[in-house]
Amino acid sequence: DFEQDQFAIMREMYIKSGQGFILVFSLVSEATFHAIRQYHQQICSVKESDYPFVMLVGNKADLQNERVITKEQAEQLANELKCPYYETSTKENVNVHMLFEEMVALIHPQDQNTPKHKSKACLLL
Repeated sequence: DFEQDQFAIMREMYIKSGQGFILVFSLVSEATFHAIRQYHQQICSVKESDYPFVMLVGNKADLQNERVITKEQAEQLANELKCPYYETSTKENVNVHMLFEEMVALIHPQDQNTPKHKSKACLLL
């Protein structure tokens, strides 16, 4: 499909220019969880690194009754990918702001004691 091919090309361009990556899956969807490895492999391939700055995030933590991915499964995947794991609820704004602060600290740990500069761009896929 042409649109999917175009999106794949764009995703690769964004990965090339990206410094850190937040891989998000739904805690209520096995399909999104199982897709994470593919995205991680693509990031490693494009960045030519086995350990890019990646965070694994399980979203929809507010839907505990519908949850199909356990915290243990997610933590096991995070250990496999050698990245931190967080759970969020964007609906209830739980851990969302902290997540971006943690990513900045992961990418620029030496900059924590320096004055903050405004970022020129941020892209979420």
